[in-house]
Amino acid sequence: MKVIQISTADLGGGAERIARDLHRGRLERNEASTLAVGFRFEDLPHTVVLPNDERRGQWARLILRLAPAAPAFGQRLSPASLGARRALQTLAM
Repeated sequence: MKVIQISTADLGGGAERIARDLHRGRLERNEASTLAVGFRFEDLPHTVVLPNDERRGQWARLILRLAPAAPAFGQRLSPASLGARRALQTLAM
């Protein structure tokens, strides 16, 4: 069975954590799983970003440009940068 889960992000609050944990569990059991997200923060295998910029308003696109840039995969944002990025992304929704 192939599973695709959709979440706003791969890292964040309760819903994002549950989606990520379910995805990781399936991968650990060698099951086919894909996690589709609006915002990607981690280098989790089989995670894809759903492009949505053309549907965002001008205000949202401006706010998202202010968000700290995503680090190269394998590196992490500092807690302060991650918090700022999440806050700006939430504001842009």
